[in-house]
Parts: sequence; C-alpha cells; structure tokens
Amino acid sequence: MIQVAGFGYAQARLQARLTTLPADPDWERLAAARTLSGFLEDARTGTLADWVKGISAQSRAHDLERGLRRLARERIEKVAGWVPEPWRPAVLWLVWLSCLPLIEHLARGDLPPEWLVGDEVLGRLVESPNRTRALDADVLELLAWHDARSCPVGPHWRRLWIARWPWMASGSRARLEALIVLVERHLETFRAARPEQTWEIRRLLRERLRLELHRHPVEPAAVFSYLGLVLLDLERLRGELLRRALFGPEAHD
Repeated sequence: MIQVAGFGYAQARLQARLTTLPADPDWERLAAARTLSGFLEDARTGTLADWVKGISAQSRAHDLERGLRRLARERIEKVAGWVPEPWRPAVLWLVWLSCLPLIEHLARGDLPPEWLVGDEVLGRLVESPNRTRALDADVLELLAWHDARSCPVGPHWRRLWIARWPWMASGSRARLEALIVLVERHLETFRAARPEQTWEIRRLLRERLRLELHRHPVEPAAVFSYLGLVLLDLERLRGELLRRALFGPEAHD
C-alpha cells in the first residue's frame, strides 16, 4: 500500500494532462492542412499548441527532429518529477528509448544524421571525448553495444530499464511486465503490417494504454502507460510535420 500511495500525486497530474492530449477529431481536423504553415496555424489553436510553439514554417527536417526529441525529453523529465523518488531513474531511462534506432544506425558504422549535430543531449553520442564526462555508466554501456546485425539493442535497453525498478508488490510488477508484453506484441504486429495498416495498429495500442491507465491509476504501470501515449502522439506529430516539410507544396529544395 505504501508503494501505491506514493503515486497519488503523479496520478492527479497524469489525469489532468491526459485531457490535454490530442484525440482523433484533432488529428482529423489537422489532416486537411496541405502545407506545413497551414498545419502549424491550425495546430496552434488546439491541443497541440504547446507542442508546436517552437516550430515555424521555415523549420527544416533536422530542426523538426531535434525539436520533437527535445520535447519528448522534457515531457519525460517532467513526469519523473511527479513520481516517488525511487522511481525517477526508471522514468528518466525512457529518454533513451527513442534513441535505439539511432544507436543501431551508428553501430553499423553509418554516418550520423544531420539533425544529430547540435542536439544538446544526443549530440554526445558522436562526441567521444565528452562521453565519460556527460553520460552515466549505464548509458555508456548502452552506447557500447555493437552487434547491430545479430542482436537488437532493444532487449539490452529493457534489461537496464528493469534494473532501475525499485521494489514493488508482486501485482504491480506483474502489471509492468504485462505492459512490456503489450508493447512487444505491438512491435511484432507493426513490423509485419502493410503501410496502410500502421495508424490503426498505433490506435489500438493507444486504446490499450489508456485503458491500463484508467484501470490502475495509482500504479507504476499508469505512469509508463501515460508516457506511452505521449510518445505515440509525438511520433504521429513527427510524421505529419516531416511529410509536409519534405514533400508538401512548401518543401525546401
């Protein structure tokens, strides 16, 4: 009971923020915008206003990548401030979740993407002299992973995440483990899906995460379910913005 009671403050904050996340009608309204400037103009009048306030119609693809990843970090760090102190390392470890494809990319010896240069946090991935000073030991262990072809980095990240979980009741742990299974099954389905099926698959995951949050609101799983919703919405926003920035009528040469 002590462990669950410690999430009361986080639960109140999550419930308040949950109502501000974009819903299907918001995305349907924005879908009508053909240009990046039109999308941003409409987005600034709705639930995405805070998410696009640092973006302009002149933003290039690498600006969008940096900005959205920075936004994801900020959201994760804010939630980490709401949870009981023993849980903060586990929440903050989610900052590196979106970096896993990038780590695999770099491990293959491929050139860093343009957006990586200048990123105040992720730029450290390619600044070897500064790594030991700027990153903790587990992050360095994650970055030291090399066998991209035969061993995905995801299980390695997950092992380090689970190691950050503090003690919890068996039921709470079972719900977190079930959340891992849910996301892994989603990824398996997503990778095998046709392009026209992908948004529906994301929508189903979003519904499951929202249900989990409502069923167990003062549990650790609720916190990670909420952050899953946020990251799914940021992923969708990234797709909408990049599609218009790269291929829309205003696309830069």
